Amino acid sequence: MDTRAIWGARGSRKDVLVLKRRTWIGGGLMLALVTCASYGLLAQGPARPAAPPGAPSGVTYLVNGGTVSLFWTHATGAFTHYIIEAGAAPGQTFFSFPTSSIVDGPPDAATFPKFLSAFGTAGVSPGNYYVRVRGVNGAEQGPATNDVLVPVTTGCQPPGVPRDLYAVIRASSGWLQWSPGSGGNPTQFTLIARSSPGGPTITVFPTTNLFLNVGGIPAGNYFVSVLAQNACGQSAASPEITVTAPSSSPARSPNPIDGGRLTAQYVQDIVQQFSQQNPGLLQASCPNPNSKYGLNPFLNGLVDRLRQIDQRWGYNSKPTRGPARADAPEGSPNVALIDVISGHCGPNPGLDYRVFTNREFGRFTGAGRF
Repeated sequence: MDTRAIWGARGSRKDVLVLKRRTWIGGGLMLALVTCASYGLLAQGPARPAAPPGAPSGVTYLVNGGTVSLFWTHATGAFTHYIIEAGAAPGQTFFSFPTSSIVDGPPDAATFPKFLSAFGTAGVSPGNYYVRVRGVNGAEQGPATNDVLVPVTTGCQPPGVPRDLYAVIRASSGWLQWSPGSGGNPTQFTLIARSSPGGPTITVFPTTNLFLNVGGIPAGNYFVSVLAQNACGQSAASPEITVTAPSSSPARSPNPIDGGRLTAQYVQDIVQQFSQQNPGLLQASCPNPNSKYGLNPFLNGLVDRLRQIDQRWGYNSKPTRGPARADAPEGSPNVALIDVISGHCGPNPGLDYRVFTNREFGRFTGAGRF
């Protein structure tokens, strides 16, 4: 869902624009959840007062003229939505926006806002804004983040130093990802590999993505950093990390930082590679025409391949695929789910897939396999 709100002159909000998003939910599973929730309320008696959530963290901003985007890490504890506040000085507030007002209508109205940890706005007047975010649980407001100074100008600004660079290495293949730093909106990133800390450059990899797939890495130790660029300048390089090939580390990618989500952009390369290496599995993806969401060899093999990279990969629960796991609830930022294959019981199954990484509704399951 792409959501944008318009900031007007200081102290006012002119308009809110909501763009629709598609959500696919298994109706039978949703009914079961509603039934269980109703039973729990009856068994527990009167509802207890809601406890306020903890403060969110890691607020990051991107600016491009009067367009501002904010990202943060989810609050701790139960929460229903967020409030974004902005002021002309630290601690002051002339703009307050509850994310609970950003909904598409049922069923999103009751559940979607709690997953939102990003905010976009356009038409912001030039100036310095002190921005903070606080979590809300029903009527209970939690503490706010520290104020973050967001400078807005009429032109572009150089990008900030990228953050959270990490690498997942499997044998001689590497998946590297990072987050943008606060500053101007970057249009390109350059990954730099050196033979020693701060030493001579071995190679550089330019990309417009927040990730990079590298195959056939020669054996050795590499010192890797990333920098950001746009039309107004270039950031300094991020702190270096050490990449060793061949290896098998870490066991899984680090916990999410920006927006509290796992990032999984590299999955497209893996899906296509798996399909090319196993051409017969796609055509055999309909073992039971009467069970639309059953398991199939292609999906099983792809999930197994993804779990070699990160053990948090799994299936999106469906009525015929297995119950959702209690340790990975809907919208969990600690798991990644995949649905794949369109028309898999038709004459021409297609290699379409959907990845759920706390961006839309999805319920993790191991489908009895793990």
